[in-house]
Amino acid sequence: MSEKEILNYDLLILGGGPAALSAGIYGARGNVSTAIVDISMFGGQPSLYLEVENYPGFKLVGGFDLMNEFEEHADKFAINKYPNEEIISVDLKENDNTVETSKKIFKAKTLIIAAGAQAKKLGIPGEKEFAGRGVSYCAICDGSLSAVATLLLKRRFISQTLLQRSILGTEGTLFVLIKSFKSELSKIRKLTSYGMPFLLK
Repeated sequence: MSEKEILNYDLLILGGGPAALSAGIYGARGNVSTAIVDISMFGGQPSLYLEVENYPGFKLVGGFDLMNEFEEHADKFAINKYPNEEIISVDLKENDNTVETSKKIFKAKTLIIAAGAQAKKLGIPGEKEFAGRGVSYCAICDGSLSAVATLLLKRRFISQTLLQRSILGTEGTLFVLIKSFKSELSKIRKLTSYGMPFLLK
């Protein structure tokens, strides 16, 4: 087996989402040799979002498209990108940090860990196939758009789940508009434009 290639940088960033790409831009603009290493393709968790409408400067944009803009911005600078690098070990030492991946060994004076977050999966049928197309993991982002409840005759909730309009039909469905979601008027208007019935609870 051949020895792994050793690469030296002033700044090494672990992660490939918004924080990592932003850090890379700052590093490169500061005229330090910069590299970004991620275990998958760049974009992070936001690249899985169906729609983003609360990011300043973009009234409505797909998560993948937004992160593509981030990456294109980073590409304007001298940033070395290493996607799909499985990280095996990290050795932290002052001015001599070492990160070993399945393919390479990185050495850097400064290391930034911007590993991001990952939603805890339930492992239920359809979850993977409909991620970003109806299955949501962010109540703040998507809860107001998709509060769905099934009511008993006594009008008490027996279940509540998060679904989006993209995979849910309106026939025979009663959408219960819970008062705590009234602040997200833009999404409520979107749902009413689909002709969905509402009951204020």
